[in-house]
Amino acid sequence: MIQIQSSKLLDGTDYDAWVKLFESEEAKKMRAAAGLKVLAYGWSAEKERVFTVVEMDDPQTVQKLMQTPEAAALMAKAGVDKSAMEMIPLHNGKPGI
Repeated sequence: MIQIQSSKLLDGTDYDAWVKLFESEEAKKMRAAAGLKVLAYGWSAEKERVFTVVEMDDPQTVQKLMQTPEAAALMAKAGVDKSAMEMIPLHNGKPGI
């Protein structure tokens, strides 16, 4: 399954700081352990949101991962506003063309 995730960053957090933590070894290991493969990510200045596109086997994977203390701490450090997160499952999504 492919899912688009949209996150707002807290005031005072910039995209470069978010990217640094998103690309950290800690974050990569956490995603790999949960079976998440990042297909794309980026910032929309117009929407003022970070977008990620991930592929996973189990649609509950992201929710389980986000509930761990380690993931919560990493997201807080990255400045992610969890109350403004959106997850859009693409049930028939296919990676690449």
